[in-house]
Amino acid sequence: MEIVKTKHVVGKPKHIKTATGIDFYPFKPEIEKINIEDIAHSLSQQCRFSGHTKWKGKMKFYSVAQHSLYCSYISENPLWALLHDASEAYSVDVPTPIKKRIPQFKYMEDKIESVIASAFNLEWPRPSEVKECDIKAFNIEWHLLMLNDESSEEYKKCSEDKLFMEILDMTPEQTKEAFINRFKELSGSLFRQANILGGYDLVDKSGNIIKRDIK
Repeated sequence: MEIVKTKHVVGKPKHIKTATGIDFYPFKPEIEKINIEDIAHSLSQQCRFSGHTKWKGKMKFYSVAQHSLYCSYISENPLWALLHDASEAYSVDVPTPIKKRIPQFKYMEDKIESVIASAFNLEWPRPSEVKECDIKAFNIEWHLLMLNDESSEEYKKCSEDKLFMEILDMTPEQTKEAFINRFKELSGSLFRQANILGGYDLVDKSGNIIKRDIK
């Protein structure tokens, strides 16, 4: 079989195109291009555990946004917990074993996260308590959606978590809406939101544009 080599017609872009139409450069993140709509949209469509999740022996989609929502309800730093994986909206959810072997990826991810923290007035670096909640959520997900051992005590205990079970039932569309509503509930001040014009809007937690600038 002959292999036909083709040329890239559009070249090799250094940016990604977000759901709202923004050109985002992962290795040169700009605060003006961080957008909660993009974050919620992307994370609601990215499956945890590389898509290998199952529930009661059947395929089950469980997103990064669902994970983040759960974390926001059990953390002492709820807004940080909601956004602790927000960088993955621009870098995708790479499995930890792979991520640990790519130092440049970790550098990029940390840079994006620090810019997100600035955009939403969060302290940097991220509070260690948020990681503890991340691990707690992981343990529940691991037993219910990965090990799937319904006879184990851990499975039974995790399945009694009513909040987790409620979030587990959400569709991607419902999750996106819940994520944005949770953000509006938690963000107590004005924040920057990038717009398709290449600049940013100053927005309040209700989504009202207070000021519009064009870069």
